[in-house]
Amino acid sequence: MEYFWWEKTVEYAFVQNHIEIEMAVAPLGGVQEKGGDAILKNNDRWVLIEFKKDHDCISSEMDKFASGKYNEAKVALEERSQHHFLVYGVLNEGKLDLTGQLYFGTSEVNIEELLNKGTDEETFLSYYHDFIGYKKSKEGSSGGGLTCVVGINSTGKASKVMSAHEYEDTLILKNKLNKELAERIRMERRNTSTRKPGK
Repeated sequence: MEYFWWEKTVEYAFVQNHIEIEMAVAPLGGVQEKGGDAILKNNDRWVLIEFKKDHDCISSEMDKFASGKYNEAKVALEERSQHHFLVYGVLNEGKLDLTGQLYFGTSEVNIEELLNKGTDEETFLSYYHDFIGYKKSKEGSSGGGLTCVVGINSTGKASKVMSAHEYEDTLILKNKLNKELAERIRMERRNTSTRKPGK
């Protein structure tokens, strides 16, 4: 018997097997070429996952980089990439199992171990921004695959899952809201200091 599965199959298997149903899960959507407080809080650690159909599809990751940039990224980021993984399907006795490996590595990592490798938000953001800087722009990218950001709570459970695009949009919204709040506070303080006593 021949078996078929796709990257989406791997992604859904990950969500089904490793995300608690009662946790808030953002929808995973579309092919992502590049990797708000309400979404980002309550997560102690962060993991970046690239989903692939199977091990043979891993080489397509290099197509997401401009010529020579993959090797440049590997040299620059490998020591900082202990929270960045490739997750893919493996057929095991007629059943699809998931396994993973470090993004810039070759050794297999089981999924439970992978979820324990998350890093703090500041380290994650620094790595994430450096990493996407090596990739092709969305217009010039290729190579398929789904990029997913996973928040892991203090009990070691995956509590948030979103596409890289959704994560970027969330960061933009979070920064915008923080700026608006800072401006409101500044205006309120200015209004308070210009008010005369007794008024």
